[in-house]
Amino acid sequence: MNEPLPRGAVLKTGRAGEQARYLRRRLDRRNLLTAAAAALLFHLLIFLSFYLIDLLGVRDLSDWSGPVLVKIGAPDAVESPKPDPGELPEQSEVPVPEDPEALLEPTTPTEPQPESAPSSPENASDSSAPSQPLDSGVGGTGEDIESPFAEPQQATQPQPARAKGNEDGNNYFIDFTGTDDDVGRTFALDYLTSYMPPPQVLEPSLFDSIDELPLDYRDFVLAYYKEDPNDGMYVSSFVHYANRPFVWTGLKLLGYDVNDASWKEFAKGEIVVEFTVAPSSAGAFLDDFKIVQGTENPDVNESIKFGLSQWNYYNTTDQPIRGKLTYDFGN
Repeated sequence: MNEPLPRGAVLKTGRAGEQARYLRRRLDRRNLLTAAAAALLFHLLIFLSFYLIDLLGVRDLSDWSGPVLVKIGAPDAVESPKPDPGELPEQSEVPVPEDPEALLEPTTPTEPQPESAPSSPENASDSSAPSQPLDSGVGGTGEDIESPFAEPQQATQPQPARAKGNEDGNNYFIDFTGTDDDVGRTFALDYLTSYMPPPQVLEPSLFDSIDELPLDYRDFVLAYYKEDPNDGMYVSSFVHYANRPFVWTGLKLLGYDVNDASWKEFAKGEIVVEFTVAPSSAGAFLDDFKIVQGTENPDVNESIKFGLSQWNYYNTTDQPIRGKLTYDFGN
């Protein structure tokens, strides 16, 4: 058990040992080094920040750039901001009189000598006129000199487009109200002659090789041509315009001569048709047809209009463009 302290006892603090003092000094040294390193790192970060701002900042060269001195000549030429004026012209020496009082004496003016008159008007004109004729700007035979006060020349107006072509020996051309950049042809399904009326009556001998035709063309021919039991001739019904190219192809494969077609009796000379190209950069079919100069056969006229409706043209403007076709069937 703990014994009670005597009444007169006094407690005294113990003396720190050598190990405690060593640890304290070591801790103070470490704190000092840490503070110094932190201060150094803080200043380094501030310096690095200013350096980056100065490096990455946008500079306006006009704020600090001075005059540029271009040195031309030898590498060891003297640098001077002023150009070399070159050699000065020689000045004539004015004689100075030895007697200073002579400068104060008034001098009598000399009378001007009259100029010698030219011997003839031709000499006068030759002496006073310049060696080359001057252009007065009103007209003349000299070269035209561009004047800053001359009126600007009018720009060349774009010309309307014109397209030319040939189909089965038939020439045609088309005039448009737009330019070549505004309108142009993309494709055409078939020739205009492919939509003409097929023959109404065919010889039986033409159908001897009907089985040799490709299946599609044979079906189209047999769909419109039927054998007449009375005389054995093949008579056709009305062939729709869209199916006429297939029928014509089949008849040509069978050996039919197109020159014997009845529509050639009506389609002679020039046929003139007006139409419209709708706005479309990808291409649009022609429409709004008007026969200006046609034939006496209404079926031939309708065949031409339907054939033109299968032509595709582009129109890059925002307005319809009118066109006029002149188709020459010959004589």
